[in-house]
Amino acid sequence: MRLFVTGPTGSGKTTFAARVAKEAALPLYSLDDLHWIRHPDGDRRRAPEERLALLWPLAQQSRWVMEGVQFKWADPALDNAEKIVVLDLPRWRNTVRIVRRFLSRRRF
Repeated sequence: MRLFVTGPTGSGKTTFAARVAKEAALPLYSLDDLHWIRHPDGDRRRAPEERLALLWPLAQQSRWVMEGVQFKWADPALDNAEKIVVLDLPRWRNTVRIVRRFLSRRRF
């Protein structure tokens, strides 16, 4: 199975995708991990060609769960997905989750 999970920030994409991947014993890929180069001094966006070079071989695999919101460059994954799940929660719930996430990551 190739499952693409998307939705707005705070909708639970990562949690849902991780649960499905674990239960189905599928590899899990996050578009954020392809989009960003993580660094202690601040994250940096990858160049579009670099993102696509990373995404293309993953999207060609026969089994995966992929999650993210980067529609502008995620076409290879969307084209190869057998199922697409769109998480659509009420806006207030997304806002609460985003604020909660921000506060939990903040160091006072």
